[in-house]
Amino acid sequence: MPSPMTTIRVPVATRDQLRRNAEGRFSTLGGYVSHLVEVDEHIERMAAFGRAVAQTPPQVMEEYLAEAAEWERAELADGLACQ
Repeated sequence: MPSPMTTIRVPVATRDQLRRNAEGRFSTLGGYVSHLVEVDEHIERMAAFGRAVAQTPPQVMEEYLAEAAEWERAELADGLACQ
C-alpha cells in the first residue's frame, strides 16, 4: 500500500529546479525529495560524528590511534604472509 501523500508549498522556481534535478535520475519528484532528505540526514550524522571525535580527550585519541596502528600493521603482515 503506498504512503499517504500531501502537498508542500514551495516557490514555482524551486519546484521547477527540483523537477529539472530529478529528471533522468529519479522516477518521480517525490523520489528526488526523499533522496535529498536522506542526504541531509547523512550529512548531519557525519557532522555529529565529527563533533564527537573533536570532543575526544587527547589521551583517548592517542590510545585509539596507537591501537589502530597496531591493527593496521597486523593486517599488513597477515596480507604479506598470505602471498
